[in-house]
Amino acid sequence: METLLETLSKLKESGIILSDYTRLSTKEMFVQPIAINRLIRRLGDISGKPVAGIDVNKLYGKVTAAVKGKNKTIEFSHKEARCFPVLLSMAKDNNEVIRFLLDHIDFQKSASFRRAVNAYFNIYADNNMAVSSLGKKIRAALAKNHDLIHAVPYLRGHENFLSEKGPYYLADYITEGVLAFFKDNPLFPNFFPWTLFTKKSIILASIKNSQNDTQEMNLFREIAHTDSYKNLVPRLAENAIFAVDKGNDIHYRNELLFELNKAMGDPRDDNQAYHWADVNPKAVEIYLYWRKRTDLDLFFNIISQTTVRDVSADKMWIYRKRFWEKYLRDMKYTRVVLGPEAEKIANRLYRSKIPSYARLERCSPLQSLFLCSIGNYVFLEVSHNGSVRVYRMGEAPIPFFEKAGYRRTYSYTDVTQANYVYKKAHLHSETDSWQSALRRWIFEHCRANGMY
Repeated sequence: METLLETLSKLKESGIILSDYTRLSTKEMFVQPIAINRLIRRLGDISGKPVAGIDVNKLYGKVTAAVKGKNKTIEFSHKEARCFPVLLSMAKDNNEVIRFLLDHIDFQKSASFRRAVNAYFNIYADNNMAVSSLGKKIRAALAKNHDLIHAVPYLRGHENFLSEKGPYYLADYITEGVLAFFKDNPLFPNFFPWTLFTKKSIILASIKNSQNDTQEMNLFREIAHTDSYKNLVPRLAENAIFAVDKGNDIHYRNELLFELNKAMGDPRDDNQAYHWADVNPKAVEIYLYWRKRTDLDLFFNIISQTTVRDVSADKMWIYRKRFWEKYLRDMKYTRVVLGPEAEKIANRLYRSKIPSYARLERCSPLQSLFLCSIGNYVFLEVSHNGSVRVYRMGEAPIPFFEKAGYRRTYSYTDVTQANYVYKKAHLHSETDSWQSALRRWIFEHCRANGMY
C-alpha cells in the first residue's frame, strides 16, 4: 500500500506533465504542483523532526541498559523505536549500541527507511562509525528494494547523495550558492539545507572554488551572511584567502578582510587567535600581510586626499610611504587612528569595509596616525607632522588591540606628548637624509633590513 507521501509525489509528477497541455481541472478543482511541493516538504520535515514526547537522553540510557543486559525485560514502544536512527549520533564508536540500534530498525518499511535517511543527513560526519554503518544499511536496503526511494522523493535524481561520496556530489551543485539549489529543487525538506551533510558539502564546494575567486566569494558571502552557516566561516577562510590572493582583486580582498575580521578577529590578538588555530599558516600569513598593507595604504591614501594641491606635502608622503612599504614583512602589528573627517574619507575609500581602527580627537579633522611594530619597538607616523616617533613595546600611547567591537577615542595632544625613545624629522627626503638615519636605527635596534 502506498504512503500519502508516495501518492502525492506521483500526483505531482502527473500534474506537471499534464499542465503542459491543460490546467488539469475537474469541476473547478486544480492540481497545483507548487502546493503539492509544499505539502511534500512539510511531510518530509515531520519525519525529520524528533518524535514528540520522547526524551532522547533517557531513551539512549534505556538502550545502553538493554545492550548491557541489565534488564532482560526491557521493551521499546513503536514511538521509541522511531527515534533509533537519531540515537546513532549519540553512540559514537560504541559498536554494541550501534549494532543494537541498527538491528531494531526495519529498513524495508517506507516510514522507517525515510526516518533513517533523514537521520543520516542530519548526523553526517566523517570517520564516524555510526554514520558509516547507517549509510551501509541504507544502501543495502535500497539495493534490495529500489522502490524504497519513493519514500524520500527529494532524492529522485539525487540518489548519489547516499553514496560514500555523497557530499562531493552535492558540492558540485552549490559551488556558487547553497540556498539557490534548494530553491530550484523544492522537494528537499526544509531541514535539509541546515544538515551536517550539507555543511560538509559547503566545505567541499569551497575547496573546489579555490581556483576561482568570483565563485569562492559568492559562496563565502552567502555563508558569512546566513546565520545558520556562520560557524563555517573559519572552515572556509583559507580557501577564500588563497582564491582571492591568486585573483588579486582588491575589492574582494577588502571585503574578505572585513568579513573575516568580523567573524574571527585578528590572529595577532591573543584573545582572538584561537579562531585561526585550524587555518593553514600560509593563509594566515597572506591575511596578515593584507591587513598590514591595508592599514598602510589607508593612512597614506587619506594623506593623498588632503594634500592634492600641496606639492611639497605630496612629495613628503610619497617618500614616507615608499620607506615603510619596504618594512611591511618586518612589521607584526599595525593600526590606524582616524580624525573625524579622515574617518569619513576612509569609509568612502573602502566602502565601510575597514577591518578595525581607533578614533582621534583634539586634532585637525583630517588628522590620522599610523602605528606599526618592528621587533620590540612601536613606530608612530603622524599624517600632518614632520616626524616619526619610536616607543618601546608596551609603552606606546596607543595599544594595538581593544576589546572586540570597541573603538576607543584617543587625544591627539596626549599621543604626541607621550615620552618616546627616538624621534626623526622627515627632512630632505629627496637626498635620503631621514630615510638613511631611520633605516640605520631600525637595523641597530630591531635587526630588520626591510627590503633594502
